[in-house]
Amino acid sequence: MLKIHLETLRSRSRHLQIFLWGTVVFTAINAVLVGLEISLVERILADNSYSLGELIYNNINRKIVGWVMIGLFIGTAISFILWMIGHYEALTAVGRPPRFSRQATAWAFFVPILNLYRPYQIVKSYWEDWSALLSALDESPPKGKMILVTVWWIGAVLTFNLAGVPRYIFGGPSLEALLRIDRLELIGNLIGIPTALVAILMVTRIMSLCKAYYMAKAIAGISGVQDSLSDNLDSPA
Repeated sequence: MLKIHLETLRSRSRHLQIFLWGTVVFTAINAVLVGLEISLVERILADNSYSLGELIYNNINRKIVGWVMIGLFIGTAISFILWMIGHYEALTAVGRPPRFSRQATAWAFFVPILNLYRPYQIVKSYWEDWSALLSALDESPPKGKMILVTVWWIGAVLTFNLAGVPRYIFGGPSLEALLRIDRLELIGNLIGIPTALVAILMVTRIMSLCKAYYMAKAIAGISGVQDSLSDNLDSPA
């Protein structure tokens, strides 16, 4: 049963990292396109120098990349939830039920206000739980700083708000409004790229804690069997 949980976590970690790498690539592409759009809008506002081809080309590319990023966002969100539920189930199976319930874990990203801090608390608690389990077996946790979780979440909140929210605040028909939106979106993209990379590293570190615990547990089990056999051999017939 424990091996099944470990394999499930490995699979979900790989799937999540694939989506995160996709996010890195397409966020970088989107940042380039947003930069080109900013340059185009600035030229239009300055001296009205642009071509119809530029407008059409940029608009088509932005829409294509935008739809891909929406798909990546949905895929990443689902993968993150499944990944967190996987850790919940694995920790429960080894006798250390997490602080937050399965339902709280599943809805962490969707409940307003709570979604500003609850996913961070859940992921941080998993890091702490696996580290505590390793310490209980007198094992040193693999290298890695829990500050990764904090950096990931701050970056994720900033990216989401800079990339999406400004459209509702500054949205309007004017080119000046579009320019303000694009500049904030570009900043969000530039924050989002390292944030996704930190998330990949964070997932890897937490998975390494999990694997280290399962390995230590297996070694402890083998040692226990050997000790039992030795006691039986040493005992008089």
